[in-house]
Amino acid sequence: MLLCFLAALGATWVAWLFLRGKTAWDALEGMPVTAVKDLRPGERQRVRGTVVALEAPPRSPLQGKPCVVARLIVAVDGRELVEELAETFGVQDGTGTVRVAMQRHEALFATSYKQTPAPGAPLPGAVKRLVDAGAPGRMPTHWSEELLSPGDPVTALGLVGAGANEVSAPEGEALRLSNVARLAQG
Repeated sequence: MLLCFLAALGATWVAWLFLRGKTAWDALEGMPVTAVKDLRPGERQRVRGTVVALEAPPRSPLQGKPCVVARLIVAVDGRELVEELAETFGVQDGTGTVRVAMQRHEALFATSYKQTPAPGAPLPGAVKRLVDAGAPGRMPTHWSEELLSPGDPVTALGLVGAGANEVSAPEGEALRLSNVARLAQG
Protein backbone atom coordinates (compact mmCIF):
# COMPACT_ATOMS: atom_id res chain seq x y z
CA MET A 1 0.00 0.00 0.00
CA LEU A 2 2.79 2.40 0.95
CA LEU A 3 4.70 1.50 -2.23
CA CYS A 4 1.62 2.27 -4.35
CA PHE A 5 1.26 5.63 -2.61
CA LEU A 6 4.93 6.47 -3.17
CA ALA A 7 4.73 5.45 -6.85
CA ALA A 8 1.62 7.59 -7.33
CA LEU A 9 3.31 10.51 -5.56
CA GLY A 10 6.38 10.16 -7.83
CA ALA A 11 4.22 9.98 -10.97
CA THR A 12 2.29 13.06 -9.83
CA TRP A 13 5.57 14.97 -9.29
CA VAL A 14 6.84 14.07 -12.80
CA ALA A 15 3.45 15.00 -14.33
CA TRP A 16 3.49 18.31 -12.45
CA LEU A 17 6.99 19.06 -13.79
CA PHE A 18 5.89 18.12 -17.32
CA LEU A 19 2.80 20.34 -17.15
CA ARG A 20 4.97 23.20 -15.93
CA GLY A 21 7.25 22.64 -18.96
CA LYS A 22 10.03 21.11 -16.88
CA THR A 23 11.69 17.73 -16.88
CA ALA A 24 13.12 15.62 -14.08
CA TRP A 25 16.50 16.98 -15.20
CA ASP A 26 15.34 20.51 -14.45
CA ALA A 27 14.43 19.40 -10.94
CA LEU A 28 18.07 18.45 -10.34
CA GLU A 29 19.03 22.10 -10.51
CA GLY A 30 17.24 22.75 -7.22
CA MET A 31 18.64 19.71 -5.41
CA PRO A 32 21.57 20.59 -3.16
CA VAL A 33 25.03 19.29 -4.02
CA THR A 34 26.72 17.20 -1.32
CA ALA A 35 30.51 17.17 -0.93
CA VAL A 36 32.03 13.70 -1.33
CA LYS A 37 33.29 13.76 2.27
CA ASP A 38 29.72 14.42 3.48
CA LEU A 39 27.90 11.69 1.52
CA ARG A 40 25.49 9.68 3.69
CA PRO A 41 24.96 5.95 3.00
CA GLY A 42 21.49 4.89 1.92
CA GLU A 43 20.41 8.35 0.74
CA ARG A 44 19.80 9.73 -2.73
CA GLN A 45 22.28 12.55 -3.18
CA ARG A 46 23.74 14.81 -5.84
CA VAL A 47 27.50 15.15 -6.20
CA ARG A 48 29.36 17.46 -8.55
CA GLY A 49 33.00 17.39 -9.55
CA THR A 50 35.47 16.26 -12.16
CA VAL A 51 35.51 12.89 -13.94
CA VAL A 52 38.38 10.64 -12.91
CA ALA A 53 39.11 7.39 -14.78
CA LEU A 54 39.54 4.51 -12.31
CA GLU A 55 41.13 2.30 -14.99
CA ALA A 56 42.63 3.00 -18.40
CA PRO A 57 39.68 4.59 -20.22
CA PRO A 58 38.41 3.06 -23.47
CA ARG A 59 38.34 5.09 -26.68
CA SER A 60 35.11 6.50 -28.09
CA PRO A 61 33.84 4.59 -31.15
CA LEU A 62 33.83 7.55 -33.56
CA GLN A 63 36.49 10.05 -32.49
CA GLY A 64 38.81 7.63 -30.69
CA LYS A 65 39.03 9.92 -27.64
CA PRO A 66 39.56 8.56 -24.10
CA CYS A 67 36.21 8.49 -22.28
CA VAL A 68 34.27 6.83 -19.48
CA VAL A 69 30.91 7.16 -21.27
CA ALA A 70 30.35 7.46 -25.03
CA ARG A 71 27.10 7.46 -26.96
CA LEU A 72 27.12 7.18 -30.77
CA ILE A 73 23.80 8.23 -32.33
CA VAL A 74 23.10 7.60 -36.02
CA ALA A 75 19.94 9.01 -37.64
CA VAL A 76 18.46 6.74 -40.34
CA ASP A 77 14.97 7.06 -41.83
CA GLY A 78 13.71 9.28 -39.02
CA ARG A 79 14.86 7.01 -36.20
CA GLU A 80 17.98 6.85 -34.08
CA LEU A 81 20.35 3.91 -33.82
CA VAL A 82 22.34 4.15 -30.58
CA GLU A 83 25.51 2.48 -29.36
CA GLU A 84 26.78 3.25 -25.89
CA LEU A 85 29.74 2.27 -23.78
CA ALA A 86 29.93 3.07 -20.09
CA GLU A 87 32.68 2.37 -17.58
CA THR A 88 32.65 2.83 -13.82
CA PHE A 89 34.45 6.09 -13.02
CA GLY A 90 35.13 8.46 -10.15
CA VAL A 91 33.85 11.95 -9.37
CA GLN A 92 36.41 14.06 -7.54
CA ASP A 93 35.29 17.26 -5.86
CA GLY A 94 38.23 18.51 -3.78
CA THR A 95 37.06 16.71 -0.62
CA GLY A 96 37.48 13.21 -2.03
CA THR A 97 36.54 10.83 -4.82
CA VAL A 98 33.39 8.75 -5.08
CA ARG A 99 33.01 5.78 -7.43
CA VAL A 100 30.08 6.02 -9.87
CA ALA A 101 28.64 2.61 -10.79
CA MET A 102 27.22 2.51 -14.30
CA GLN A 103 24.80 -0.47 -14.28
CA ARG A 104 21.60 1.48 -14.99
CA HIS A 105 21.96 5.09 -15.94
CA GLU A 106 20.28 7.92 -17.72
CA ALA A 107 22.57 10.56 -19.17
CA LEU A 108 22.11 14.03 -20.55
CA PHE A 109 25.32 15.03 -22.31
CA ALA A 110 26.40 17.85 -24.55
CA THR A 111 27.08 16.64 -28.12
CA SER A 112 30.80 16.81 -28.75
CA TYR A 113 30.79 15.91 -32.43
CA LYS A 114 28.20 15.91 -35.22
CA GLN A 115 28.57 15.16 -38.94
CA THR A 116 26.48 14.62 -42.04
CA PRO A 117 27.64 12.18 -44.72
CA ALA A 118 29.54 13.59 -47.69
CA PRO A 119 28.11 12.38 -51.02
CA GLY A 120 29.97 9.26 -52.15
CA ALA A 121 32.28 9.21 -49.12
CA PRO A 122 32.57 5.98 -47.12
CA LEU A 123 30.94 5.90 -43.70
CA PRO A 124 33.21 5.81 -40.64
CA GLY A 125 33.61 2.21 -39.36
CA ALA A 126 31.58 2.70 -36.16
CA VAL A 127 28.72 4.35 -38.10
CA LYS A 128 28.73 1.64 -40.80
CA ARG A 129 28.69 -1.13 -38.16
CA LEU A 130 25.69 0.44 -36.40
CA VAL A 131 23.79 1.04 -39.68
CA ASP A 132 24.52 -2.49 -40.94
CA ALA A 133 23.12 -3.92 -37.69
CA GLY A 134 20.02 -1.71 -37.43
CA ALA A 135 19.14 -0.49 -40.93
CA PRO A 136 21.07 -2.50 -43.54
CA GLY A 137 21.42 -0.81 -46.92
CA ARG A 138 20.12 2.55 -45.67
CA MET A 139 22.06 5.84 -45.66
CA PRO A 140 22.19 7.87 -42.45
CA THR A 141 21.23 11.56 -42.53
CA HIS A 142 23.73 12.41 -39.78
CA TRP A 143 25.53 11.01 -36.77
CA SER A 144 26.82 12.40 -33.51
CA GLU A 145 28.87 11.34 -30.53
CA GLU A 146 28.37 12.40 -26.92
CA LEU A 147 31.25 11.88 -24.49
CA LEU A 148 32.07 12.03 -20.81
CA SER A 149 35.86 12.09 -20.51
CA PRO A 150 38.43 12.29 -17.71
CA GLY A 151 38.71 15.91 -16.60
CA ASP A 152 35.14 16.84 -17.63
CA PRO A 153 32.84 18.51 -15.10
CA VAL A 154 29.95 16.22 -14.16
CA THR A 155 26.96 15.99 -11.86
CA ALA A 156 25.75 12.58 -10.66
CA LEU A 157 22.51 11.90 -8.80
CA GLY A 158 22.09 8.46 -7.29
CA LEU A 159 21.91 6.32 -4.19
CA VAL A 160 24.98 6.42 -1.93
CA GLY A 161 26.30 2.94 -1.07
CA ALA A 162 26.90 1.47 2.39
CA GLY A 163 30.50 2.67 2.67
CA ALA A 164 29.65 6.13 1.29
CA ASN A 165 32.24 5.47 -1.42
CA GLU A 166 29.90 4.65 -4.32
CA VAL A 167 26.91 6.26 -6.01
CA SER A 168 24.65 3.94 -8.03
CA ALA A 169 21.11 3.62 -9.34
CA PRO A 170 18.31 3.38 -6.76
CA GLU A 171 16.22 0.20 -7.12
CA GLY A 172 13.92 0.50 -10.12
CA GLU A 173 15.43 3.81 -11.19
CA ALA A 174 18.37 5.10 -13.19
CA LEU A 175 21.50 6.87 -12.05
CA ARG A 176 21.37 10.37 -13.55
CA LEU A 177 24.49 11.91 -15.08
CA SER A 178 25.07 15.16 -16.90
CA ASN A 179 27.91 17.26 -18.26
CA VAL A 180 25.54 19.87 -19.67
CA ALA A 181 26.87 23.16 -18.30
CA ARG A 182 23.74 24.27 -16.43
CA LEU A 183 23.56 20.94 -14.58
CA ALA A 184 27.24 20.03 -14.21
CA GLN A 185 28.64 23.43 -13.33
CA GLY A 186 25.66 25.53 -12.22
